[in-house]
Amino acid sequence: MTSLWKVLAVGFLSFSTALNAEVDFSRIDLIPLLRVNASRRFTPNPSNVIPPPPGVSDDTILVTRGGGMIALKSDQGAASPFNSHLTRGVAKPAEQKKLRAALAAAQVGLQGDCALSGVVEAGEATGRYEVTWYGGARRNEFVVVFFSAKETPTLPLCPPQVSLLKATIEEYVFKVALDPESESLDSFGQ
Repeated sequence: MTSLWKVLAVGFLSFSTALNAEVDFSRIDLIPLLRVNASRRFTPNPSNVIPPPPGVSDDTILVTRGGGMIALKSDQGAASPFNSHLTRGVAKPAEQKKLRAALAAAQVGLQGDCALSGVVEAGEATGRYEVTWYGGARRNEFVVVFFSAKETPTLPLCPPQVSLLKATIEEYVFKVALDPESESLDSFGQ
């Protein structure tokens, strides 16, 4: 895991040089708050009129206490190579507040491994969503396992607050990525 931290640290420090970027991380707290590693496989629902292709998605997200974020998302469709998208930016105060509220509601300092249904209208997602939370002088790690309709979860079901936390993290990443002050690189079309 040390090499992952080195890659993310280099990403924070050198990304702006590569892009002549405007994001200024020198004035925010860069101590880690949250790290997510997610690996999911999606299978479309065959009853959909136009189902999306099956695919794989691997994400690494680091959020700092000051709202800084770097996210590396790699995905692959049915017949395509993997594509990567790297985003770096700082969340607005409202998004930071919303994330902290979701972290508190999910009791991330105490949360243990749990399972969520990966069944949605468009199909099924299976895989893992690993969350590491860095609180004061301690940290907590837990894994959310997505299971299909054909599987019986081997872990206890997650409380609703964990599902809300997952959605809030995804919204946080999305909003930082859309911010005009954020920076993005992607491999699409290469």
